Amino acid sequence: MKPIKLHMEFIGPYKNETIDFRDLNNSLFLISGRTGSGKSMIFDAITYALFATASTESRGGESLRSQFASDDELSKVHLDFSHRGKEYRIERVLTYKKRKNKTPTTGQAAIYNEFGELLASGLKEVSVFVEDLLQMTARQFRQIALLPQGEFKKLLTANSGEKEEILKTLFGTERFNDVYKSIYKEFKTKENNLDLLSKEIETKFSVVTTEPIFEFNTSLKEFEASIEEKREDLSKKRDGLKPVVSSIEKLSEEIDLDRKHNEKVTEYKNTETSLKDLVTKQYKIKETEKTLHVVEELSKIKEIFNLEKSISKKLSESVQKEDELSKSLEYDENELKTVTYTIDNLKNKENLIESKEKKLSTLNKHSTERYNNLDSSIQHAENEIAELKSHTEKLTNDISLKTKELEETDVSYDALRVLSENRHSLQLNITELKRDIEDAEREEKKVKELELHLKEHDKLMNELIIMEKEKDSILKAFTEMSLETSDSIHHLLSHLEVGKPCPVCQTIVTEYPEHKEMMDESTKETLTDLMNRIESLKKEIDTLEIRIEAAKGNISDERKDMNSLNEALSKLNVEFKNIEEKYTYQNDNLKKKEALDREVNELKQLLTQKREALTYKDKSLSDLKNMKDEFVKETGLNDFNSLKKEIDVLSRSINNHHEMLKESETKRQDLLVKITKLNTEVSSLKENIESFEANLNEYTPKIESFLEKYDSVDRSNIEDYFKIDYNSLKNEVDTFYSNVHELEFTLNKLKETLDSFDVIDVSKKEERLVELETKKNELTQLITETEYQLNKDLALKEELVDLIKKYNDAREIVRKLSILEKIINGNSEGKRSTHPTLSRFVLIHYLELILVYANKRLTEMTNGRYELRRKDTYNASEALIIDVFDHFNNETRNIATLSGGETFQASLALSLSLSEVIQHEAGSINMDMLLIDEGFGTLDEETLNTAINTLVDIQTRGKMVGIISHVEELKTRLQNIIYVETENERSTTKIVTYLS
Repeated sequence: MKPIKLHMEFIGPYKNETIDFRDLNNSLFLISGRTGSGKSMIFDAITYALFATASTESRGGESLRSQFASDDELSKVHLDFSHRGKEYRIERVLTYKKRKNKTPTTGQAAIYNEFGELLASGLKEVSVFVEDLLQMTARQFRQIALLPQGEFKKLLTANSGEKEEILKTLFGTERFNDVYKSIYKEFKTKENNLDLLSKEIETKFSVVTTEPIFEFNTSLKEFEASIEEKREDLSKKRDGLKPVVSSIEKLSEEIDLDRKHNEKVTEYKNTETSLKDLVTKQYKIKETEKTLHVVEELSKIKEIFNLEKSISKKLSESVQKEDELSKSLEYDENELKTVTYTIDNLKNKENLIESKEKKLSTLNKHSTERYNNLDSSIQHAENEIAELKSHTEKLTNDISLKTKELEETDVSYDALRVLSENRHSLQLNITELKRDIEDAEREEKKVKELELHLKEHDKLMNELIIMEKEKDSILKAFTEMSLETSDSIHHLLSHLEVGKPCPVCQTIVTEYPEHKEMMDESTKETLTDLMNRIESLKKEIDTLEIRIEAAKGNISDERKDMNSLNEALSKLNVEFKNIEEKYTYQNDNLKKKEALDREVNELKQLLTQKREALTYKDKSLSDLKNMKDEFVKETGLNDFNSLKKEIDVLSRSINNHHEMLKESETKRQDLLVKITKLNTEVSSLKENIESFEANLNEYTPKIESFLEKYDSVDRSNIEDYFKIDYNSLKNEVDTFYSNVHELEFTLNKLKETLDSFDVIDVSKKEERLVELETKKNELTQLITETEYQLNKDLALKEELVDLIKKYNDAREIVRKLSILEKIINGNSEGKRSTHPTLSRFVLIHYLELILVYANKRLTEMTNGRYELRRKDTYNASEALIIDVFDHFNNETRNIATLSGGETFQASLALSLSLSEVIQHEAGSINMDMLLIDEGFGTLDEETLNTAINTLVDIQTRGKMVGIISHVEELKTRLQNIIYVETENERSTTKIVTYLS
């Protein structure tokens, strides 16, 4: 990704600015301007255009909006860029809140290809499209495309813990911690499950044994042996049951035969008794047969009897109904005469009703809302006219007074403009003076820091001198002898042995002689401590001298007097206050005059409106009065209420007449229809009565003739005979004779099968059978219990075999997970293990990869002198510490011992390499731009040249490389510069190149 053109409207200090990066001739360029002018805002705008966020995570996109933008002015960013040979254009409008609104105004976004075709639109949609196109997120873009202000040395000088947090964020290695957490969680889960499985197996074993369980497979074999014993016991019990079952079967057959004989004897006796009972009921059956004959004969006249009964009932009902209808017919005929008379009277009043309807029509023409509100409208119009006249008079007086006040107000626009210019000039001077005071305070702080370093240096030097003197005094006591004498003494002493003669004087040696060169242990320890402290002091002094030199280099040669600056600021503040008061006074008068002028114009406009309204109201009042005169003339009434009452009276009278006439005619028509219907019904009933009487004359003699044949039947009980169920009685008789025949047949058959009619006693055989059954049940119970226990043990065995297999498999998985968890967590050798965690191992890998890239540049920058190396340890507190190896002195040094320029070189090499490694690790990212924000202020000429040459080398490989800095010396080194100039808190840009 390489920017082509950037356009900003109301972004930061930029009101309407366009930067065409093609004007920089594909060369290394500088973005130069004062502090706070908006140099970094250029990269913020590029980042926002791409990802809708600023170049630092701490700044939201809304913070890019210009403070001086009004509510109606939109903040816009347009970015043209190229990527993989194609060009694109992004247009964004920032989301922002108007000053009086709580709800933000929603932003807009769109991206187009080089042909102007829309590729995506919408805030989220465009950001997603850009991330997919560039294959990077906003965070990765910040890491790769910008080396930010204040971040140069952070990765180089941070301690191991801080460095670990930085690299974790850059490379997202938190996922490796997630891997560990996932594996550890699985390990603990599997371990807990293994414990539960073990307890489950022990619980199942506790059912079959009370012995403690030491090894599952051994306990399982013991359990299998007990199962085989139970199998053998079951076989023996089954063999013992067989003869008992055989005896039971034989005895049961004998008992069964005896019982069948007894059952037949009992059946014979019961059948004989039943037959005797039936014979005693034979008389009753004969009576039933007689009743059956009567019922059968009566069935021949049953239909005629029912017809006679039905016709008699219908005849009675018809006679009664004929009488009722005759009375109703007589009443309706009288009612018809009355209704006809009423209709004739109503028709005679038709002429009077027509005259009332004509009058009602005339009155209804004036029964409208217009005439209803006529009196109140006239009164309202008169009140409005009076009120308008009063307002017009008051407005005329107000305009006269305001015009006079306006003429008396005197304001000088030229004086106000001069005051505004002086005020703005003073604001700029005060801002510049405050900046000088801040610079002076920083210089003062640097001087105080240098003084502290010098005091510390003097203190350490004094301590070093004292230590050196003390060391010299100790050593002086052992250096008075000459080297030759000392050697001779040592030679003689080496040949002396206690209890043997001296080789020189032959005297027996009882103890070794004292010699002043033989230093005691206490003195040796003191001398060692002194020498260690001296060495430590020298290192501290060397480090302090480096810091003193660095502090001196940071202190400016030109220093301003703080008192003079504060005094000048105080004078400017007083002057600014005076001008501010004058400006406020003049500005208030101007606002007052403008307000008066607006007020007079508004009053005049209002007066014109009131006069026009008064004319209109006069005409409206005249029209209303004419309407009132017309109303009185045509209706003969004075007001609308009288009109409504008259209309109501007429309407009720007319409506009542029409309703009565309509009701009477409807009633007459209904009566005519009803009378016709009644006449028809009466005629029909008379015909029915004659027919019913003829039928009765035919049926009644036949019934009387039949009843005379049977003494037991008459009209009082004939219906009871009809109710008798003939089939039921017949079945009763048939069943009786059938039962007698069946019982006789059964007796004859039983006589043929029985040898004797005596009952056999089977009680003794049954008692013996009970004894055998009891024995069988006891044996069966034992067998069942043994089978149940055996099956239960077999099922338990299968469960145990399966559970033990699961346990062994799970134990192996837990063992492997335990090893893996310890390796990833870095404690594979116990709590004191020196192995790194997986996350730290990956970070070390990335850091060493960064150092490989960084050392290629650093070696070139320092002419082969310096090389960055990671401290050779995996200890958490030191694993990511970076040391510098000095090839000139062949020693490893702390990074803090580098000078300011050397530190910058190392930081630049490290930062550039970090960007390359992140881009390399991301895979498909193609980033063709790099901006470096500040960091060049402390470099000497040679280091600055080396740094610029390094960046030029990167630029010549196709990257657009820019430096954001306010360092003046860079302007003479770089030929392509984007100047950011500020005036009145607004910034503009100007591109100057070697071709300009």
